[in-house]
Amino acid sequence: MRQVKVDLMCPYCGFCQILKVPITISSRVYCPSCKQLVFLRYATGVRGELDEHGNYFKAYEPFKLRAINRAFEDAFKEENE
Repeated sequence: MRQVKVDLMCPYCGFCQILKVPITISSRVYCPSCKQLVFLRYATGVRGELDEHGNYFKAYEPFKLRAINRAFEDAFKEENE
């Protein structure tokens, strides 16, 4: 199984590392440090292209960020009402 490079900068704990993951992996990866899910985005925005450092994916945002934001919005709405 072919492996590709991922530039990981965990938004939860700040852990930074270049990882190798199988190309068939889903759209998320676990941070090796804090074990939180981080979203995988194509490094150039185009499937199959590598960036200038040879990375296939970049992992900089929390997985399911919209759901996290919605939960915070709901929590603040309840406090204000």
